[in-house]
Amino acid sequence: MTVSCYFCGSLKCEFFLSSNKYFLYRCQTCNIVFLYPQPNTKKTLYFNTKKYESEQSVKAYFQNESKLYKRAIRYAKRLLKLNRGNKLLDVGCSYGFYSKAFNDQKFDVTGIDISKDAIKFAKNKIKNVILDNFDHHFFSNTYDAITMFDIIEHLKNPNKSLIKARKLLHQDGILIIQTPNVDSIIAKLSGNKWFWLLTPEHLFLFNISSVKKLLENCGFRVLEISTWDDWEEFIKNILFILKLKNKGKTMIFYYLIYVFLRPLFFLSLIWSKKNLGGEIYVYAEKN
Repeated sequence: MTVSCYFCGSLKCEFFLSSNKYFLYRCQTCNIVFLYPQPNTKKTLYFNTKKYESEQSVKAYFQNESKLYKRAIRYAKRLLKLNRGNKLLDVGCSYGFYSKAFNDQKFDVTGIDISKDAIKFAKNKIKNVILDNFDHHFFSNTYDAITMFDIIEHLKNPNKSLIKARKLLHQDGILIIQTPNVDSIIAKLSGNKWFWLLTPEHLFLFNISSVKKLLENCGFRVLEISTWDDWEEFIKNILFILKLKNKGKTMIFYYLIYVFLRPLFFLSLIWSKKNLGGEIYVYAEKN
């Protein structure tokens, strides 16, 4: 069967793996991994809403509030050093944990998200929030910086969304992206049990070269691009592969492996330097 790339249209695509009754292919031209066949827009919205508004996902998200906030503070401080202005749009702001961090670093933050529950809560974190789809919303303002944390992998047309982001940025404005790294160590070890595979919610998956090419094609110049690992998440993914749980008959093995792996976080610092960390983060400026 011949499959054409949903992103660049190339016919040079190879089967990558299957997950949740879906197939993923890697394009040999643009290096992007994509879901095939892709659900229509209505189904995409349904899958995302079902996943991210589930009780389990919301609970996990709030358990990580402090960690997410501290992570965003690091992003904000790096952005401050670039000195491009303080007006910021957080695309896919969710419950506002990242938005709050930028706000606390004196950025004038506006958040936008499609989730009613998330936006309702985000209002407690920041003053300006928008309940809408970024691709469809008309913005009356422009911005010094736009953030997209774990967003582009969900987008039906990442190219279109990034071109819109570019238009909303001031000259030399900054775009910050975070997205899972499909060529990471944990992705290679996990196969179709990788936490961030998330089919069918994730339509596209990127590595360093593909996300850089995507941004350059959309009129951005990459200033900084690197990878990192959430070590806690890395360990839990390994335990998941081994089918170990922190309850029942496997509990003792769960904790033994957890205790063994916990001090080895320095390993991720080594392979992240080789662009093999589980997440990619990028600072890019509007050309």
